[in-house]
Amino acid sequence: MSVSTLAKREMQLNAFIIRIAFLALPGILGSAIYRKLRGRTTKRVWENLIEILLFSVVSYALYGAALEFYSYLSLRGSESGTDAGKLHALQALFDSKPPVVWYEILVASSVGVALGFAASYAHKFKLLIRMALRMRATDRAGDEDVWDYVFNDPRTEWVLVRDHKLNLMYFGYVRSYSDSEKERELLLENVDVYQNATGEKLYATEVLYLSRQRHDLSVERISEASSEEDSFEDKSTCSAGPDDIIEKDNLGQSEGNENDKAISKESDGQAEEGLREHG
Repeated sequence: MSVSTLAKREMQLNAFIIRIAFLALPGILGSAIYRKLRGRTTKRVWENLIEILLFSVVSYALYGAALEFYSYLSLRGSESGTDAGKLHALQALFDSKPPVVWYEILVASSVGVALGFAASYAHKFKLLIRMALRMRATDRAGDEDVWDYVFNDPRTEWVLVRDHKLNLMYFGYVRSYSDSEKERELLLENVDVYQNATGEKLYATEVLYLSRQRHDLSVERISEASSEEDSFEDKSTCSAGPDDIIEKDNLGQSEGNENDKAISKESDGQAEEGLREHG
């Protein structure tokens, strides 16, 4: 095989790769936006390629359907016999002779961007999982990490974070959090810092950044921000020592004994009054 033949084939291969890259632009943009909004997850290379291919095919399919619908309404394609309502991008993918129609790639790319936002919306509100749960097709809550599952929940706003490494508690509003594959990172606002063992308040700060290993933090969600003080007092009682618990139990028993004595005195008085009336 001559050098000129090899060079020619190499040029054809490079032209084919460039053509594929331009035609896959809607899928690349849609996948990039979806990944940015969803958060990065660990995926294999072939899974990323399938995701790009899926976004590309759906983008071109929606654009082609819109062209067909427009052609049907205007009746231009049927009257003139032209291909006004046809999509040339997929034909250019499998055949190198037809030229690449650039405006089709641009329009399909805008469709891919819209698909990226739509897919992120569906992922955030777990539309597929909810539909499957209604159909009883699954019992899973999703394949995401529990860390993402908790902080993606719209109800997760005010949290109580226990730092087992420093024996501290942080009560604040969640501003940002890290992806599940990284270290546990949290950005809290309007934070009160407490001693975890005693519940003693140490100080308050406007912004607090945390970075710990997976096992160094535990998170408790506070449902209502308006009752944050009451909620924290309920949580802090969990860190009371054994002596405090015994003291509370003894106090409760003494109060119960005093109540029993008062009830017995009252019943004795009623009995004596009944005997007098009978006499």
